[in-house]
Amino acid sequence: MAAPRALFVFLALLAVTLAQQPEGHVETSVVLKSILENYDPASRPNLENNTPVRVELQLRVNHLYNIDSKFNTYVLDTFIRLRWIDERLTYNSTWRDYIRVNPASLWKPDIITYNSIDVKGTAETVTVQPDGMVFWSRQQLLTLSSTLDLHSFPFDSQSLEAIFMSFSFDNNDLILTPFNLTRPFDPDPASNYDSPIWAMTSTSFKQDNILLRNTEGPHSAVRVYFNLTRRHENYIVKYILPLAFLVLLSQLSYWIDPMSPPARVGSSFTLVLAVVTFNVTVGNELPKLNYLTLMDWYVITCFLFAFLSVVEYAAVNHFMYKPSTDAKAIGRRIDYFFKYSAGPLWILVVALFFLQHQLTQIIMYSFASVWLAAGSLLIGSDVYKAVRDRPTCVRIRSRAAQCWDSARGKKQDGELALIPEDRRDNDF
Repeated sequence: MAAPRALFVFLALLAVTLAQQPEGHVETSVVLKSILENYDPASRPNLENNTPVRVELQLRVNHLYNIDSKFNTYVLDTFIRLRWIDERLTYNSTWRDYIRVNPASLWKPDIITYNSIDVKGTAETVTVQPDGMVFWSRQQLLTLSSTLDLHSFPFDSQSLEAIFMSFSFDNNDLILTPFNLTRPFDPDPASNYDSPIWAMTSTSFKQDNILLRNTEGPHSAVRVYFNLTRRHENYIVKYILPLAFLVLLSQLSYWIDPMSPPARVGSSFTLVLAVVTFNVTVGNELPKLNYLTLMDWYVITCFLFAFLSVVEYAAVNHFMYKPSTDAKAIGRRIDYFFKYSAGPLWILVVALFFLQHQLTQIIMYSFASVWLAAGSLLIGSDVYKAVRDRPTCVRIRSRAAQCWDSARGKKQDGELALIPEDRRDNDF
């Protein structure tokens, strides 16, 4: 009698326990057992009919930061969402629209970030809907490599790339596409992106195929682009405007009396050294490139204008201390030309630098050529007047005239010999 009584008590307790559990918990357990009983996680969906499985990609970007111009890298904090249909996981349910499944018990596409340097992720989450639609999501912190074009730095715009692809399955087994073939983002990160250095203008994507080594066919990939524009206000305030004012101060040295060498030489050399120091400071913030950026050209132009004030005074000083009146006139003409033209030319160069147009370089070179031509004509005329009456120049001109007259006379004698004697008196 004790054994039947014990069995009766056990069944009663089991009934009470099952009654206390929610109906959905029981159904979930039953559904999971039914769909995973004969499920093989090593084989992909659609393998029997030999058609590729379509995997759709969606990103939810939390933050994009640490854009490093030196190492061409950036950090992306995002939720990666994948979905695909696995007909082996279909089930009937009247309780919930989805059930959570252990990720280790299902087949999953091995989607990787092709241009990643470092990947850190949280736990995976997998849900299955009654029609066999599988949703996989995971938060990842990605350090990605993307080449930056710094020709227009600091007025540059960059397109940061993230490449998602399947590593093990080629196009015959898996096709990777964005959600709904419209956009791979939810929401669009350009709408709420906030950075003190960059402004995100737009996002885009492109489907592509990547051929890996030792593989039979190309692998499906989705290239995601984050289009950003650099905020250049910091560079204008800290570098561009101070350099512009330093060079403008060097132009003021043309207004100092040429007969006061300490004042002109001291100010000119000080400003040249200041420009060199700025160049070193800016260079520390840029990678070692095999081309010059716009900022490099600006600093070089600043150095040339500052150095020109030193060269100009060396030439003026050379002529001003000559005893000849003509030499002093040349010195005064050089100083006059630079005094009234170098400053306006520098202001024009700075204005064209800020315009950032494709014709900027052409206009800048054109004005520089006109400026040099005008200076050469003005100063060259005084130099010609000063040297034309020197004894050496007089002897050279006299010798040239004699050679010319001698050559002309021989030519006339040769022409006269070809004319008959009876006609020479009439023609000559």
